[in-house]
Amino acid sequence: MFGKNLARTGFFLYLLWTTAPVTAQHFAESARLPERQRPPMFSLISTADRTTLDSGQVVVRIPESKVGREMLSLGAVRVNISRDDLRDAFRDIVRLKRSPLNRQVGTFSNPPSPDDLRELTLDESDLKDLRAARVGDCGFKLDAEAIRRFNRDIDWNRPEAKTTATRLVRELLFERTGRYLEQGNAGLGRYDDKSYSLDLAEEFDSLLDQPDAILTAVPELTRWLREFPRQQPPDSESFLYWSKDQVGRKPVISLTHVLMIRKTLDGRPTLIIATRQIYASHYFEGSLGLTVFQETPGSESGTLVYQNRTRSDVLRGGFAGMKRAMIVGELKDSMRRNLLDLKERLETQFPAHHSEDDLPVEGPELFR
Repeated sequence: MFGKNLARTGFFLYLLWTTAPVTAQHFAESARLPERQRPPMFSLISTADRTTLDSGQVVVRIPESKVGREMLSLGAVRVNISRDDLRDAFRDIVRLKRSPLNRQVGTFSNPPSPDDLRELTLDESDLKDLRAARVGDCGFKLDAEAIRRFNRDIDWNRPEAKTTATRLVRELLFERTGRYLEQGNAGLGRYDDKSYSLDLAEEFDSLLDQPDAILTAVPELTRWLREFPRQQPPDSESFLYWSKDQVGRKPVISLTHVLMIRKTLDGRPTLIIATRQIYASHYFEGSLGLTVFQETPGSESGTLVYQNRTRSDVLRGGFAGMKRAMIVGELKDSMRRNLLDLKERLETQFPAHHSEDDLPVEGPELFR
């Protein structure tokens, strides 16, 4: 059961893409080096990995994490597109996330409006969880006051209970989005659905504290992740979206903030994409995806490197090691399939390199 629940996360494999086909130890060692001694981003890829990538295949690693409830996913693939093609693909996040596992998705306007969430629906399993919700024992991730509202404000015996509950979930998600945009990490709130209370700002800071070569190479990204909304990196854009994805037996409703930075790294045109979880209704207690795409000099192609850190309540408890062992093999296979699928979809969507003068792809309103 646990293997299916997390191994089927086309959720974070598909919506977050970011991997580096090297071990966590390589990342940690690189991050500790002085900047002038740090190897270029892709010099960490072995000769064997380069051969695999050149053949059109993917490289995937699931290294051990120092945090027991954290899954660290790493991978890479060559893609015959430009960095601006990838930027345009992410701008059209509704199209990008289209998959059998994605059931609903929508973007937030700027500024967000309650109407942005009008299409979001609740499954019967969510309604069952919310009806039985108690602080410290709730099948739907909420803070204590939100749980009390479902106890206090809804008469579950009335025929309109489903409509009222759906409206309240939309309202709570909109409020959470507004607090985050105004306060940054301090506005992420808490989860009080388990016997423990989880401070999401502390959890996200802990994610950022892990050694990471990508964050080390792009310090302005680290500052943005820690200090949003006080500053945004130059030549960057960001947007927010919500989605509902099937993960195992439950639909996961999530809020995600995407930041894209165009810059030059190692002398190559580079696009860095951060996808940070603001909220998830089940399983996930924190998640950060980092994508680096670097163009190959003299060609209309590049290497997409993906890294994802996701912490899950499924990996808490005395059987965490056994659960992790069940997940790893399926997770690697799933990631390999998803990266190959991503490569095919991107190369189909962008069959020829386009210039800077092309019209931009229609996408969500951007939080500049």
